[in-house]
Amino acid sequence: MKRWLVVGGIWLGLGLLYATWLRVQMSIYISNFDWSTAFKWAMPDAVLWAMLSIAPIKLSARMSLFGPHWRRNITAHGFLLVGIAALHSALDAVAAYAMGSYAAEGLWTGVLVRLRESFPFNVMVSGIVVGVCHYLEHGRRLRA
Repeated sequence: MKRWLVVGGIWLGLGLLYATWLRVQMSIYISNFDWSTAFKWAMPDAVLWAMLSIAPIKLSARMSLFGPHWRRNITAHGFLLVGIAALHSALDAVAAYAMGSYAAEGLWTGVLVRLRESFPFNVMVSGIVVGVCHYLEHGRRLRA
């Protein structure tokens, strides 16, 4: 239980940092960009990443990148990494559609646009999540 609270707290902190950065950055260009808009844009993303972080945490505990089956495990993590990135892009598009974006284009166009725009970034974030999970899991195994 403690592990999940830590993961949630980390993503909450990152969401708050992103909302702060978004508020400062967007207030340069848009005079009426307020904190509520920054939180409305940033916090769903942080909550989504927190929920999607569950799979790499579980997989890093079950399939170590060290040992006799490391090639198979790296392949599984690669598929997980790409799958999480694609799922995040799709769910982000659904959330944007629910908030009124892509109303004229339609949901599927929004999903394709989000995949094109955010998939590389999401692969990077997924890779960081998987790497941190393995780092922590490997450290836990060394201490045991």
